[in-house]
Amino acid sequence: MENILKIPIEAEKFIYGTLNYSNSANDKLVIFVHGLFDNEISQLMFNAGHYFSKNNFSSFRLNLYHFKPDSRHFSECTLSQHSLDLEKVIDYFKPKYKFIFLVGHSFGGLTVINANLENVTAVSLWEPSSFISCPPNLYIKYNEKVKKYIFNIGYDIVVEEKFMNDLNSYPNELELIKKIKCPVQIAYADGPKGGQIESSIRYFKNITHNEKNLLPIYGASHSFREENTEEKLYNKTAEWFNKIESDYF
Repeated sequence: MENILKIPIEAEKFIYGTLNYSNSANDKLVIFVHGLFDNEISQLMFNAGHYFSKNNFSSFRLNLYHFKPDSRHFSECTLSQHSLDLEKVIDYFKPKYKFIFLVGHSFGGLTVINANLENVTAVSLWEPSSFISCPPNLYIKYNEKVKKYIFNIGYDIVVEEKFMNDLNSYPNELELIKKIKCPVQIAYADGPKGGQIESSIRYFKNITHNEKNLLPIYGASHSFREENTEEKLYNKTAEWFNKIESDYF
């Protein structure tokens, strides 16, 4: 089953997203947090939502920004604001589900670790971005001609100055992950296509919770589009979430 939700985050502003579930009595929810310039219908997020909803979880794929007039638009956003908006989404679902799990992919991982996770059962970070390994000014450049910051990924995306300033003032990522008081899993692309192996292992070593899991997916790239890598990622994440539920609750 599928419902489109509109979750209030502030006066006249909403987060839009899709809730998938196979059993209305299910007490486990996974919230999927997409990466930079992504959304709920990217291949990784879309397929994940449907996989988990068919495997005894409800799933919610949010859009941190959207085209609807009463949603946030990317030009209004900062990474810090994403974390605050995620907290509102968690608060919305807390009375409805006993167990709330978070998945953050890429920049979504940074959104997750900077949020208040008090009401979260466990977190899985898929290929989390690292500003230690890759500072924002390496890939977002100021263009003097247009007087704007530009992210070039084959085509140019305009990034507002306040977004860039917020990235540059982002807290130390290792201090953030040390403060997380729930179980944490780090999943990363391993092998020749893996670009964040070192940073993923560094994140893992700085997790202070005694329940932590390191999940290498061999042969994957950043978006886990290679044959069988997506399925392994989903299966092992769901398996770990179920283990946390059974061990701790």
